[in-house]
Amino acid sequence: MVRYRELPGERAGELTLALRGVAQFTQVSDLERELRRLLGGCQVLTLDLSGVDQLDASFSALLCLLHRQGELAGKELRLSGLPRRGGEALRYLRERGCHRQPNEGCRLWGAPEGPKAE
Repeated sequence: MVRYRELPGERAGELTLALRGVAQFTQVSDLERELRRLLGGCQVLTLDLSGVDQLDASFSALLCLLHRQGELAGKELRLSGLPRRGGEALRYLRERGCHRQPNEGCRLWGAPEGPKAE
């Protein structure tokens, strides 16, 4: 089970959500509601994944979906840190992206080596 806590961002309109535990399909619905709420209340939402022990493909896909919806609403979703396990799901999404454009990499996951640096 993944747990989280809200932390203030460095600037006004920014929020960090530190996650820990196992992020998997059984919680996607609850997490989606919470992440949508948080993203709606700030300009920049950073998800700190460094405390996540495992992340599955459904959670990765949720992050891609929220990233795209945030972009369309003028918001920004950022990732910080990598989960201990779940690299295979991340590798696929980095290569394919949720809304990849020709000659453009995934803007959420960044380069194949990991999330964009903060």
